[in-house]
Amino acid sequence: MARYYYIGIGGTGARVAEALIHLCAAGQGPREFFFFLVDPDQNNGNLARTKKLLDEYRDVRKLLGGGIDGLFGTEILTPPDATKVVWSVLPKHDATLAAHIKYPILEQQNRPLAQLADVLFTSQELATELNEGFRGHPSIGAAVMAHPADEEDPWRSFWDDLSKVPAPGDARVFLAGSIFGGTGAAGVPTFGSRNLIKYHEKARLGEQSRVTLGGCLVLPYFTFDSNVPASQADKLFVTWKDFPLATRAALDYYALRDTELVFDDLYLLGDKLAQSVGEFGAGANNQNNRPHYVELAAALATLDFWENSKPMPAVRSFFTAARNDEIVTFESLPVTRREEALRAEQERFRFNMIGMTLFAYAVSTYGLEVTGPSDAGATWYKEWFKIDPKREDLERFDPKSSTQRKKVEAAAAFGKNYLRWLAGMSSDDRVQLLETGALLDEQLWSEKQPRPRQVNERGVGQVVRGTDGGDFNGFISVLNYPDTAPQRGADAANRLLSGFVTASRRFAQDRLKVPGPQGMR
Repeated sequence: MARYYYIGIGGTGARVAEALIHLCAAGQGPREFFFFLVDPDQNNGNLARTKKLLDEYRDVRKLLGGGIDGLFGTEILTPPDATKVVWSVLPKHDATLAAHIKYPILEQQNRPLAQLADVLFTSQELATELNEGFRGHPSIGAAVMAHPADEEDPWRSFWDDLSKVPAPGDARVFLAGSIFGGTGAAGVPTFGSRNLIKYHEKARLGEQSRVTLGGCLVLPYFTFDSNVPASQADKLFVTWKDFPLATRAALDYYALRDTELVFDDLYLLGDKLAQSVGEFGAGANNQNNRPHYVELAAALATLDFWENSKPMPAVRSFFTAARNDEIVTFESLPVTRREEALRAEQERFRFNMIGMTLFAYAVSTYGLEVTGPSDAGATWYKEWFKIDPKREDLERFDPKSSTQRKKVEAAAAFGKNYLRWLAGMSSDDRVQLLETGALLDEQLWSEKQPRPRQVNERGVGQVVRGTDGGDFNGFISVLNYPDTAPQRGADAANRLLSGFVTASRRFAQDRLKVPGPQGMR
């Protein structure tokens, strides 16, 4: 049986991972996969956001004992030490390229090599501290990323897991990063070279490899405010105006090195709409970009690779997909390379995303309300939770108990982040996935948590463009359907959340007229 691995490289790789985690929450992911990130900038805002999201996702699964009716169904495996989910590349926080290649020693003992370093790198590149990344200079990254510490996590856990795969090609390893930045542009081709992953000694099975290797090169797809603050003007950096030249140079490199790279599948994704993702940030927590739909497309490419990839065939195949116009809808996203399955997979994807959106909103508003201290007078609540206050196991079967409330709060916290992520992608009028403005007081993405409107407003009925499914009372009426009630026996929070999942799907089908996957009711 195939095993799956995701390695997100640099800021873009972290944002693709963010989208991948949300897809897993919505029920699009596999049973499990191994996950880690690569970034020397440990304080990168995009990286921190993804790490926090991963923690919240795993908290929900831990509290609920796994997923809940298809949502949160994917187990995301990482090194045992949570602090090792990111390979920081450089061992010292204040390391420079000069220190890494021992440039002062070369000057004294091997002058020709020092002179070669002078030819390859500017004095600023040699002297810049790399704790905030490679500053859009992949030549620096390539020099320091070519020798991963295999006996240290996250690489050690990665190799320990992968070396147990028994059959050639069954370890499906996917790399994602930008082609126009620093860390991603350095890491994807470096890790795609022959011996670093695919034919590493722990990946070999005789002359064959356990690994089927996939990569996603994300081409320029966004802009940002180019006003560089005075405090960062003397630093090494690039702006979005440098992206096209960097991309052309990178693509030339891939064309020249074609026979030396061992990708079985390679995805190239880009976008000419060039939406702004926020303000300029050279690195650290200043680099915290708004989510973008191209990152969602790259996460879908990850899932497509895991499901459909095969070891490098004798004859190459090329697949292309593009929008028909400048409006981005669910139908614009290439969810699979299999043409015969495209329509069904697009419908499944759309239904899962809408269902997760309704669930996230309902739990983060109404779910917190009914499990709070006030009495819940709703018919469905009284029917689901006929509680005898004298029973000894009240902590387990009362949804208002501290143990059960904690589970609902965890699901609500993740739900709010899901809505915020979805709103970030939809902040441009040309991206028309869902009407997140119907759910959030703040339609535009920001660092603040979304503030859901009151539950009696019409938000949920207007999530799908062109539909009017009524106000939230319609959702409550679906909760009152006899066949919405969850089976008895599970903990109270699990039963409540399971009922909310069912109600979200029924509301999508009955009120919003969204067809569900074949066989789902």
